[in-house]
Amino acid sequence: MNRMRLVTAYMLAVAFALLAFALSGCAKKTKPGSDTSRPVYYVEPEDLAAPQSIVRHSLPIMAKSASINGCTVQYPYICSAGMDALNITMHSVFMEFADEFEVNGGKLGYSVEFNRYGLLSFLVTYRSESGQLICSDAANFDCDTGRRVFVSDCFGEGAGSYSASLRAIVERNVAVNGYTVISGIPDITDESPFLFTFGGLILLYREYEICSADAGELQIRIRYDSVSEHVTGSGLLNRVN
Repeated sequence: MNRMRLVTAYMLAVAFALLAFALSGCAKKTKPGSDTSRPVYYVEPEDLAAPQSIVRHSLPIMAKSASINGCTVQYPYICSAGMDALNITMHSVFMEFADEFEVNGGKLGYSVEFNRYGLLSFLVTYRSESGQLICSDAANFDCDTGRRVFVSDCFGEGAGSYSASLRAIVERNVAVNGYTVISGIPDITDESPFLFTFGGLILLYREYEICSADAGELQIRIRYDSVSEHVTGSGLLNRVN
C-alpha cells in the first residue's frame, strides 16, 4: 500500500512539473496583460498603417467604361474609400482625351505603368476598331491630393532649367539611336506627356513629332538619378527616387 502511495505521489509531482513548464513557456509567448486563452498575433510597426495613408501603397484599380460616338472609352476607378476626388479627376481627364483624340469608333484604353507611393501613371492609347494604334498619351495622378500631375510637379519650385536637362537627354538618345530628326526637340513643358516607372521617367513623342517614321512613337527613359539635381523638397520625384 505504501509503495502504491509513493508511485501515485511521484506521478502527481511529475505531472505538476510538466504543467508548470508548459505554463512558463506560454507566458514567454504572450505579452504582459494579454489574454492567454487565444493566440497573440504580433504586428510589425510598418503594418500598423496609421500614420501612413493607404495611398502610400498600391491601390486596387478596376476599369469602367463609357460609350462616345461609338467608341468604347475605358477609364480607371479606385476601389477604396476616400478616393472620390481622385476618381472624379481621372474620369474627367479620360473624357478629355476622348474629346482631344476626336474618337469615332474604336477603343480608348489604358495600361497601368506605375502604382506606388501615392502616384498613379497610365499610358493611354486610342486604337481603331481593327486594333491599329492611332495615337497615345499619358496621365499621372497624385492620390494624396486627387490632382493630375504635370512635369513641373516632379521638380518643384526653384528647380532650375530642368527642361533644358531633359531636352539634352532626349537629343542624345535620338543621336545614339540614329533616328532622322525632322524637327527640333521641343521644350519639355506641362504639355509634354510622361510616365512614372520604377526605372525612371519616360517621355512620350508621337510619330513624326520629332523623328521620321522609322522611329515610330518614341518612349525615352530618363533615370531619376540623372535629374536628381533638379528635384527640390516639394518635387514629387522625392517619393520614388
